Amino acid sequence: PQATIPSVTAIPFARFRRHKRIPGFAVTLNFEGRSLSSVVSESGTDRVNFMHDKLIDSLHDLTGEFQPNELAYLALTSKIEGPLRDRWAYSLHQALSPEHVVAREWPGPRTSGERRRADLAIVAHGSAHAIIELKAIHSFDVINSRHKEFIERLRTDGEKWSDCAGASIYTVLLVTHPDGEVAGHYERIVKYVPGINGAVRKCGSPEKVKARAKASLRGDLGADVVCGELCGGRAFGTSLSVLWFVGRLSH
Repeated sequence: PQATIPSVTAIPFARFRRHKRIPGFAVTLNFEGRSLSSVVSESGTDRVNFMHDKLIDSLHDLTGEFQPNELAYLALTSKIEGPLRDRWAYSLHQALSPEHVVAREWPGPRTSGERRRADLAIVAHGSAHAIIELKAIHSFDVINSRHKEFIERLRTDGEKWSDCAGASIYTVLLVTHPDGEVAGHYERIVKYVPGINGAVRKCGSPEKVKARAKASLRGDLGADVVCGELCGGRAFGTSLSVLWFVGRLSH
């Protein structure tokens, strides 16, 4: 449909995607007295596209939500799904409020009789506009051909929300990739040292592990997946990145 507010379509949204958040200050873009989120909510398609862009942009910028080297430390000493999800949730909550709130472990509509919880949900007036399910693996899982079971679990998690009319369902696969072997004396501190080092030796270099993992995942997840990478810094003698792959399920 023809946009009723020409200024919205005349200004490329990409100009507003990169910004630095200043503690204590908030900026709201207004068009004829209305916020951008209220403008795009008038069209279901516009709202979905706006939300999609917001999710992808916030993931691209998520490294800035961590202290230097913090992401590397967390990813090497724990499953990164929880820490990254929680930091992402608060970042989205700040960006989308007050029109939307971001819920963690969302139980679904009140009428739902199933015992289920979504990792993240973007909610307005009690209804979910977006539901996000996450899973985390390591790049060595792909080298060892264990990743497909995680992909299937992720799809199953997303499909259980297919009855939520009006909600876009997103699946996010996080892939921890250390950029080198981890010294043996860290084995009781860093998780999965044998798997990390074994993949590097099997492929010949951490760069080859990463390239093979990305190629395999792109093929298995499909052409529509959006992917990116978070630089985690350095911990325990190795640099680390977290690759992410975002898919959107159709109802």
